[in-house]
Amino acid sequence: MPVYLCNGTDAAIRIITVRTIGLTSKFTTPDPTIADGSGSASEQPLSTTPTTFSLDRLDTRHAAVIDRYDPMFDSDFITTFEITFIDQQEQAQQRTAFLGGTPLSSAYLNLKK
Repeated sequence: MPVYLCNGTDAAIRIITVRTIGLTSKFTTPDPTIADGSGSASEQPLSTTPTTFSLDRLDTRHAAVIDRYDPMFDSDFITTFEITFIDQQEQAQQRTAFLGGTPLSSAYLNLKK
């Protein structure tokens, strides 16, 4: 299912950057500092490769797809969205949102005034 960034403010936002990364403790990767590769308790939680993309503008009361959420795979992950943008006062803003492993009928991140 798509994940949307919604602009619920009264003005367009611009120069939007969205950075995402997923993390789960249900899957692990061996700790490279352990020489024996035994898969001991020092394993590290699995994370996805961070991705970043940009949007030039998001008009007021509009939305844009920023990711896809697959309940069959992603439900084990907590995905972090770090969103930066320029507001109507020309101020840089940053928001962070988390999408967790609960059943979802839809997924959206709404920026409100």
